[in-house]
Amino acid sequence: PLVIGWCEAEYRLPVGLAGISMGGHTTFGSLLMKPHPKVCVPIIGSPASPVAAAEARTPEQALADLPRVPLLIVTAGRDSVVPPERARSFAQALRPGYTAFPERLRYLEFPESEHLMREQDWKAAWEQITEWFVTWLPEK
Repeated sequence: PLVIGWCEAEYRLPVGLAGISMGGHTTFGSLLMKPHPKVCVPIIGSPASPVAAAEARTPEQALADLPRVPLLIVTAGRDSVVPPERARSFAQALRPGYTAFPERLRYLEFPESEHLMREQDWKAAWEQITEWFVTWLPEK
């Protein structure tokens, strides 16, 4: 939250956050902070991890309190390090809170990839992630 607050104050721009693996856990956890990112993309992370979570709550435990920011959740279907089931069910549980703007929540799973994603899936993921930020993170 200190970095997000500083960036927003210093540059007067909204902050988006993406993180991979442990960074994905942290990106999920950032939703519990104030200020929180305006756009989030956790990549092969889990909402069950208390990394960076306030009062050791996880995003799963704080579902009703989460801001409804544009959220793209990226997982790998064969990931044995961070299995996709928690992120998949978390996205499903969030859907009712996004009914007024369903386009702001997306779950993207690469079914053939493991934790170290296949090259073609990694490339496709980054194309989607880049487009997500271009779409949802305003320039001012």
